[in-house]
Amino acid sequence: MQVKLSQELEQALREIARRRSISVESLIEQAIRQLVAQEAESYQQRVQKALSVVGKYRFGITDLAENHDTYFAEAVKTCCDERLR
Repeated sequence: MQVKLSQELEQALREIARRRSISVESLIEQAIRQLVAQEAESYQQRVQKALSVVGKYRFGITDLAENHDTYFAEAVKTCCDERLR
């Protein structure tokens, strides 16, 4: 894989790599690994947060998945009717 970097970014990477006594390639690989790990962790956190509310609230509506459009339309109508009063 090849990546084209601006001169400024390339110089910054070279300086960081020099200070860490590693190659630019190693620095880039470390940065990519860190980004991938953060994204995976962030995704897992979002999944866990979403799953934590599953079944937590009861609305007495048992057919919401099948009739969500109808319920949404009713909610919008109710909201609009209240604003017009």
